[in-house]
Amino acid sequence: MDYKIIFTDNDSFKVDLDFKPFYLFSSLNFNQLDLRTIFKDNSILLNLLNSGILNNRNINAQLNINFNKIKGLSYLNSIYLKTFFEEGNIILKDSTFNWNNSILINLDDTQLLNENGKLSFSG
Repeated sequence: MDYKIIFTDNDSFKVDLDFKPFYLFSSLNFNQLDLRTIFKDNSILLNLLNSGILNNRNINAQLNINFNKIKGLSYLNSIYLKTFFEEGNIILKDSTFNWNNSILINLDDTQLLNENGKLSFSG
């Protein structure tokens, strides 16, 4: 197996890449998420999801993404998304949101669907 491991000085980003077979593992830590930017009509995230490239059966990956807070939403924080790309599916497992520092919301086996350019969750 071939691995490429990338770290940043403060461990904000960690990537392990296995080329035979292709598998990506990454942990990303961010201070803040700006929903207005990420869900704009021409955002990189929406373009990737709508292109279908992430639904490729040959892509296998796990992305662990952590956000400390969301810009403009003081009641929603400590977001942890454990995202899997498995055989053409995008699945969120063991993901959590903290609501107003009093309620912990868990997402278990939730699939992101893209049907006719409309994103929805199933699970």
